[in-house]
Amino acid sequence: MRRKEADVRPMRHSAPVLDETRRQPKQTREQMVRTNQRKPNDVAEQKWKLAGSQQDKLKVLDQEAKFENAKRRLQESYQQHEKAKRQRKIQVLETIPNQSKAQRPLLKRPRR
Repeated sequence: MRRKEADVRPMRHSAPVLDETRRQPKQTREQMVRTNQRKPNDVAEQKWKLAGSQQDKLKVLDQEAKFENAKRRLQESYQQHEKAKRQRKIQVLETIPNQSKAQRPLLKRPRR
């Protein structure tokens, strides 16, 4: 009984679905020439020229931005160095005992 049910299974792919997924045949030379003639060459060349000049501008701006970024980072590192130097100086001064207090003799009142 199970064999009969297995034989009756529907097919997964139907014929129209397979036809829709097939690749289109390649264009002939004549069709390719026709499609190429439809495209205006002037517009494509103008876009290419604009893209080239824009790329040059972007390169220049990119180089300037890199330079400015490098200058900023260098300045920040100088500031951090100076800040660390000040902190070290403060720490050293805190560890040294104050000589003004040590030199003064302590005056004690005699006890009665």
